[in-house]
Amino acid sequence: MSGTGGSVDQLFVYGTLRTGQRAHGLLAPHVRASEPAWCRGTMYGFATGYPGVVLAGSTRIVGEVVGLTDPAAAFVALDAYEGDEFARVVAEVEVMGGVRRAWIYVLSDPALTQLGSLIDSGDWAGCVVGQEPTK
Repeated sequence: MSGTGGSVDQLFVYGTLRTGQRAHGLLAPHVRASEPAWCRGTMYGFATGYPGVVLAGSTRIVGEVVGLTDPAAAFVALDAYEGDEFARVVAEVEVMGGVRRAWIYVLSDPALTQLGSLIDSGDWAGCVVGQEPTK
């Protein structure tokens, strides 16, 4: 599932792995630091309760970048959680004061976008208030 990332030890999360979201507990044991961040792309929401991103497009995708204590251990659990619908790739993400390279899970097949609904705001957390995501 992983692409080429060298020694990248940061992960950009925008959906259910974000702080305060349903699956954050899966990521939390591996986090050494986190801060608000964003990247550019297009976000889709799926009826089963999770978002997906493609890195094509200019919408500001809101999330956070987390520094991982042990990326290899974290990615064993996270790759299994994300499944075949997502691919882990390295992309540039923006933080206050600069740009960083971080892993991000993107939709593995752009055709999957046909199954989702466009999220114009690029902010998953703003879309799921009061809902119970299932992924």
